[in-house]
Amino acid sequence: MPITDIDDSNASILDTPGKTVLVEFYNNRCPACRAVQKTLEQFAGESGGNTMVCTVNTDNSPGLVRRFGVMSVPTFLVLRGGSVVGRKAGAVGAGELRELAFSEAELR
Repeated sequence: MPITDIDDSNASILDTPGKTVLVEFYNNRCPACRAVQKTLEQFAGESGGNTMVCTVNTDNSPGLVRRFGVMSVPTFLVLRGGSVVGRKAGAVGAGELRELAFSEAELR
């Protein structure tokens, strides 16, 4: 499944009922954000459509940054129906990303 770029203008996609969405908040100046890009791409390919994967550039989306209280990048959120069910800040490995996305989604 492809990674979808989200900004303040198309943020309604994050509120899709019954859909699990993994969102990475990043900016282009962040070395840790660049470091996890391949991991995020790999996760998107492995998710098989069960989890929508999105990215939000914090420089272009101040409304989403405020809405979700993002204080650092990268920050990963797991959403169900627009509500945050999981959160992790900082660079993550593939296992941590899978655990965050799947275990949090299954708990709700």
